[in-house]
Amino acid sequence: MTGKADNMHSRLRGSTMRFSGGLLACLRGLVLAVAAAVLPAGQAAGADFELAGSDELYIDTAYGQGTLRQNSAACVLYHGYVATAYAYDWAAMAVRGFREGPSPTSVGSACAYDHARVEIYGGGVGSLQTYAGAQATVSDGVVSDAQAFGSSAWNIAGGRVQSVATRDTSSVFMSGGPVKSTATITTWILDPAADWITGGPAGAQTFSILFGDENAVSVDLYTGTDYSMNGVAYLINEAAGYCAAKVITNGVTGLSTMRASARYGGPKSVDISSTQADVEEADFVEDWGLNSEGGGWVDLIDAGGSSRVDLAGGTIGELRARDNSLTSIWGEVTELGRGLSRNGREVVGTGTLCGLWLDGSDWRLHISTHDAGAVIRVIPEPTAVAMLVPGCLAMLAALRRIRGGPRTAGGRWRRR
Repeated sequence: MTGKADNMHSRLRGSTMRFSGGLLACLRGLVLAVAAAVLPAGQAAGADFELAGSDELYIDTAYGQGTLRQNSAACVLYHGYVATAYAYDWAAMAVRGFREGPSPTSVGSACAYDHARVEIYGGGVGSLQTYAGAQATVSDGVVSDAQAFGSSAWNIAGGRVQSVATRDTSSVFMSGGPVKSTATITTWILDPAADWITGGPAGAQTFSILFGDENAVSVDLYTGTDYSMNGVAYLINEAAGYCAAKVITNGVTGLSTMRASARYGGPKSVDISSTQADVEEADFVEDWGLNSEGGGWVDLIDAGGSSRVDLAGGTIGELRARDNSLTSIWGEVTELGRGLSRNGREVVGTGTLCGLWLDGSDWRLHISTHDAGAVIRVIPEPTAVAMLVPGCLAMLAALRRIRGGPRTAGGRWRRR
């Protein structure tokens, strides 16, 4: 199995590797310092690369600095890592999949300028800064530090962003339903239908997954019986009474793994155990990468300048409304905490605000800073938020070309 996987990764690299010694002086020292801080333990940065024209690159090994210009595209795959990345012009960059080990970081830091586009739907990014008319979309994975300048735009529809700061006339749109905690096995396999694990040496062993205060989901694996990953996922779902586990497959590498998710929304602790420790590569929580799925999850939104923040779903921890920023909450308020009041649609003061999104799911937001010139308003009409959707869909459509790897002339992705 390991040999086949290694051969697959070798074919993916193939002739796609383009090396260049070109360096970008602008912000280099600062970004390299940040990248060094988030570089996973034992992860050494490799050679640099530079793409231009219609160049396309799969990345499944470690690189130092990467530069994308014109209409070039790069896709950071499972196992891939880039210490620093710069995207200019109409370049596109995608980050997908989780890395092995305790750190899922796939890109140390990145900056997008002009009309460049970045999409994150797996793995992790230490920091991402967008300038001018650049666009970023987060649908999965983790971004530690997000910063939007100029008229750049962010769409957060999934995954987790620990902090996002908006400045100038930039904008952020958050959407999606309640966020659910997940646990994903960090080891990927070739065939989820093939024998994966064998029951314990003495009778049945019990394999359990527990999310926070929810009921534990437990399955018995019997001596001498072989189980596929698909089979284990089926047993977990049967025991849970809901879709608690699913097998996910990377469309580029063809490798698969299993992801378990909580039944209810909100961040939760995770505990995974096996009575006889024979569930290979999945015995304990250390064998799993902890994350979330569903709508976007942002711990802190720091809105400044004349930026605009639109919240239509997901989970938000704290809001700092500064300067002349405008924050619109597309839903209904059910509770005004101490220190808050309403003036028509506008929310005045600081405190904890609770309500319902337009799909009926609940939200809770703590407003810690509210400058005199900053506006926070609540808009309950579903027809109004629909006006925001076409722009977000256009952003997603423009990013589809970097979802899986380099494309053919007909728009399908290919391997070279």
